[in-house]
Amino acid sequence: MTSVQVRNVPDDIMDALRAEAEEHGRSLQQHLLSVLEEHTARTRMRNMFAELDAVLGSEPVLTKDAAEAVRELRDEQDARDADRAERRS
Repeated sequence: MTSVQVRNVPDDIMDALRAEAEEHGRSLQQHLLSVLEEHTARTRMRNMFAELDAVLGSEPVLTKDAAEAVRELRDEQDARDADRAERRS
């Protein structure tokens, strides 16, 4: 795993992050990792929907077809992520 250091964080933001961490019963590090994971998941989902829009266009699609398309896009994203991780190590 990689470490990340963030400098010059404004006091009000640090106070809010500490309060959120305490509210969820987590350390600040655990909370920040959770925030990053949630952000990454939302970004991936947004990207998958953008790809779906591009692939499906304006044609109506049955829920099952859309679900299968999401699974395929997710599998492709996972494969790209695994490839990137492999190249880094």
